[in-house]
Amino acid sequence: MKNILILFIVFTFFCCKPKNEDFKFYECEFLFSEVAGNPFDSIDKYNKWVDNKQDAINLKVHFNDLELNKRNLDSLYKTKAQYFFIIGGGGIWVQAKNCRAEIKNDTLFIIYKPKWNREPVGEAASTMICMELDKTKYPNYRELTIDYIQE
Repeated sequence: MKNILILFIVFTFFCCKPKNEDFKFYECEFLFSEVAGNPFDSIDKYNKWVDNKQDAINLKVHFNDLELNKRNLDSLYKTKAQYFFIIGGGGIWVQAKNCRAEIKNDTLFIIYKPKWNREPVGEAASTMICMELDKTKYPNYRELTIDYIQE
């Protein structure tokens, strides 16, 4: 019995990573031409912080989870900021559920696990993702360097 308890504790400690509730990821759509202006610009130019209702309206944000579209934006942006970005495409496809984030020093790491498109024809489309964070907990979020890490 003692051995089973020890195995359970070891399993729980090593296998069950706590989920970081500081960051939430959602799949969405937004008008990225308003962000960069030129469809041939670097994809990084399409990434944008939004922390107020007017910016969200201008970006024409629409979440795939329809319940998220019903949130009151004035209330939301009192405590939250959102980072909209485009990721994947070509041979890889990224889902919001396979993304997580960590902040170390002055860098925000967006860590993603892609799905690989192995079909003989066609390519995967890029995914538009919204990462939401608590701006009261991270007041200097706009100064963070953002880096993407593939798992």
